[in-house]
Amino acid sequence: MKIIDVYTEIGMPPLWGEESDSHKLLDNMEENGIMGSCVCSTQATVDFQKANYEVNELISNNSKFLGILAVNIDYFMESGEQLRKYLITPKFIAIKLFSKSEITLDSCDAFLNIHRRYGTPVFIDCYNATQANNIEEIAKEFNQMKFVMLGMGGEDYRTAISIARKTVNIYLETGGSLDPYKIKYACETIGSHRLIYGSHTPYVESTVYRSLIENSLEDQRDKMDIYYNSAKRLFNWK
Repeated sequence: MKIIDVYTEIGMPPLWGEESDSHKLLDNMEENGIMGSCVCSTQATVDFQKANYEVNELISNNSKFLGILAVNIDYFMESGEQLRKYLITPKFIAIKLFSKSEITLDSCDAFLNIHRRYGTPVFIDCYNATQANNIEEIAKEFNQMKFVMLGMGGEDYRTAISIARKTVNIYLETGGSLDPYKIKYACETIGSHRLIYGSHTPYVESTVYRSLIENSLEDQRDKMDIYYNSAKRLFNWK
């Protein structure tokens, strides 16, 4: 079965965990049967420009890695320059929004208007109902873009799933809560075609979310969607 890990990070976690380098990423991929990984940097919250440089070095030297470009909307001009510098390569396939404050429509509106010309999917952390509601408002305003709720609303996953059901340009990434019911509930509510798998290494063990999906679902078609087909739709792969 084809598997794409749509969210992993490289580097030393700012607060806890072990450093993840290209060798560990490749080991995790081999252990979990993953054919490709979408990578951001653990340093994105500290220095997003340095983080993007590191990710660019990684993806330039290994065909199994694709890049997630970190942009900090608190630094409007610098983040715009990162778009122009890195999104010229097809190996950066998404952006992730960062900010010291809550990400809302008001705070990211101007930046996403600039991003319209690039159109790559937008990843936003989503670990509670407030963040889910904010992403809903953003996704409705920018309804031609695709958005990914990283963390699927955390313990408030029911709220995230409800929002995704009525907001068709939102995808849910399977991280966050380890409640085994959430994957089945999401498949029944919005369909497996808008669920995508992310490992979230190095913050959790590489097998955690694979096991959650495997133990939650019996239908192989749902698993194929979550592991690969949904990512193919999200990124417009042929």
